[in-house]
Amino acid sequence: MTERSVTLPAVTDFASLTLPALETVSVAPGVTLHLLRDPLAPKMRVEILYGHNNANSADSVRRAAVALADRLVMESTANRPADELADFLDFEGSRLGPSGKQGYNGIVADFLPQSLDKITDLLYEVLTEADVPQQSLQTRVASEVQKLRYDRARIINKAGERADELSCGPDHPYAAPVGEDDLLAVTREMVLDVISGGLRGSHIHIFAAGNFDGPSLERVIGLGRRLSAQQGEMQPVAPVVKYTPSPSVSEHIAVDDSLQTAIVSVIPVDIDRHHPDYSALRLTVMALGGYFGSRLMTNIREAKGLTYGISASLESNFEGTRIRISAQCGQGTAALALDEIRKEIERLATEPMGADELTRLRRYAATQLATTLDSPFSILQYNAMDLYLGCPDDYFDRQFRAIGSLDADTIMAMTRRYIVRERAITVTAGSPL
Repeated sequence: MTERSVTLPAVTDFASLTLPALETVSVAPGVTLHLLRDPLAPKMRVEILYGHNNANSADSVRRAAVALADRLVMESTANRPADELADFLDFEGSRLGPSGKQGYNGIVADFLPQSLDKITDLLYEVLTEADVPQQSLQTRVASEVQKLRYDRARIINKAGERADELSCGPDHPYAAPVGEDDLLAVTREMVLDVISGGLRGSHIHIFAAGNFDGPSLERVIGLGRRLSAQQGEMQPVAPVVKYTPSPSVSEHIAVDDSLQTAIVSVIPVDIDRHHPDYSALRLTVMALGGYFGSRLMTNIREAKGLTYGISASLESNFEGTRIRISAQCGQGTAALALDEIRKEIERLATEPMGADELTRLRRYAATQLATTLDSPFSILQYNAMDLYLGCPDDYFDRQFRAIGSLDADTIMAMTRRYIVRERAITVTAGSPL
């Protein structure tokens, strides 16, 4: 058989990426609509976020009730039992799900345009007439307890929880995660109070995407006005509790029967998403361990086979910013993996990145950013981050500009300035190092 030559298409960089702006409509006191119109979208989405007083609560039982409320708010209503609600959604070809994030409770509906009237009525009913049958609460609590037991038995989570405690500070609410006793202490009345209190005492944000125009736009604005009519006195927004990380420390949690060792290393960073260096630092952390071709993956997984997976990520919210490095290693190899992590950080700080690697990094980062533009729903979700993560309005543009200007000197500078091993809080769990 004669072989045919194949000419591969040329790979080029994105000339530009632009995130469509959402329209912001103050539909009523205490209610804001964030709208993305797309006349060609075959589906619609309406997401409602409310109740921004829960993220920093020192009451772990309250936080457990908040987490349960997100699931149980759509369980049933005063006039519509769970099976009837499920049948209604199936018949309409619609989906209803929880969408709580970073202290907000929330609910999201995806549906066809012809179901708009019914779905907006349902959303109003679910939020204002929520019912939590005792059996539903008990079933959900039992499920969450089992999940918690499973998660906390994993060595990566043991290391992660301790690293969070040390990097948040001993008095921070996040240092005391919700436990079994907290879940078991939640009552039906607590869950209903979270739903009604959040809805009636906080600013409500409605995010909508799809072919909203004319009557359909009036319909979603009408939903906002109906919710506004249910509101009472606004609760004061709880102050943000900033992280107060401990000094650099290394700890090991022995798990005698473990065949592996988990590594979680957290480096506190003193900037947020508004800082001019943030986007460049995010790309630098990506180069370290944020994609399959990263330094940590190439060395520690591919070259040395010390772990199946290793990652580095930049985490930032209102409370603070941290770099997190995570991995699981075989018995007796964690010390070597930690040494290789140290070496890769040093290399990133002192050796200029080659042109080929820099091109791969920039193209991967640009491709990931471009996926935000896949659909009106992904664009809507990205814009919502402004609300619950404290992103600047031009966050998308900042990232695209940072990708375009990224060079080897920037990566070295960001590493030396922020990926400071002397600040690292490192926790290992499992078999001895």
